[in-house]
Amino acid sequence: MRRAWVPLALIVLLASGCLATHPVVAPPASEPAFRPEVFFLGHTSGIGTLTFRNGFPKRVRVQSVGTPLADGTFQLDQTITIAGEAPEDRTWIMRPQSPARYTASLTDATGEAEITVEGSLLRIRYLLAKPDIRMEQRLYLEPDGRAALNLATVRFLGIPIARLQERITRRSSPPER
Repeated sequence: MRRAWVPLALIVLLASGCLATHPVVAPPASEPAFRPEVFFLGHTSGIGTLTFRNGFPKRVRVQSVGTPLADGTFQLDQTITIAGEAPEDRTWIMRPQSPARYTASLTDATGEAEITVEGSLLRIRYLLAKPDIRMEQRLYLEPDGRAALNLATVRFLGIPIARLQERITRRSSPPER
C-alpha cells in the first residue's frame, strides 16, 4: 500500500517543479486603493510574457477599453494577442458589491469571477470555460496610479501550468472621482 503513492508523489513533484515562480513583490500599500472602474476607465495597454511549463515564453499584448454602464456596472473590452496565435476578444462586466469586493462575468469563464481589493492589490479568481483550468491574477497598482503589475497563474487540477507577468499602463490619467 505504501509503495502505491510513491510514483504519484514523484510525478507531482516533478511536474510542479518545472515552472518558475513570480518575482517577490512588496506587500500592497493601503494607498492608492485599486479601483478597477477608475484604473481601467478609457484605454489601457499591457505587454508581458506568458511562460508555460515547457519553458517556452510567449509575448502577450492586451489592448483594453473600459466604459461605465448606466446600471452601475463597468464593462472592460479586451483584445488579447499571444505570439503565434490569433487575437482573442474578451469582455468583462464588473459589478461592485462593496468598496473591496466585485463580482464579474467574463466571456471565456464559467460562472462568476471573484474580485477583491486589498489596498493597492486587486486579486481576481475565476474558472475558465475549459475544464479544471483556474486563473488567479494579482494586480499591483503603482503609487502614481498610471500603471499596474499583473502577476497571474494558470492552474490545471491545482498544478501551475503557466505564469503571466504583464505591465499594464493607462494611456491617459484617470479622472478625479
